[in-house]
Amino acid sequence: MASRVFIISHSPRFDYSSAEEFGEPVYILADREITPLRVDDVIDRIFDVLCQRAFDPAKDYVAVTGPSALVALFLAYIGSLNEEVNLLLFDAGPGRYRHRVFRSPHGRRELSGDRR
Repeated sequence: MASRVFIISHSPRFDYSSAEEFGEPVYILADREITPLRVDDVIDRIFDVLCQRAFDPAKDYVAVTGPSALVALFLAYIGSLNEEVNLLLFDAGPGRYRHRVFRSPHGRRELSGDRR
């Protein structure tokens, strides 16, 4: 299976073409789909997408985009499941996403079943 780019919060206002060079886009949240104030809804949606699409931290990427509260929730959640995650951070200078590795202090845990 080819690499995929999990886009935390998709907005039609932004150009993700340089992120899509790293793999097929997978949109987790649409612009204004879920408010960051409803933490349980956000975590449920993240969990559902990661399970349904079988997120593979060894080859998939996460494009860090969207409201900072959503990004923080996503990184806290995925960091609790994986020791390392491939991130794509937007560099405004050249206007491109750049690859960085997020290293979590937590050990790898399984992502399966119902999180409740």
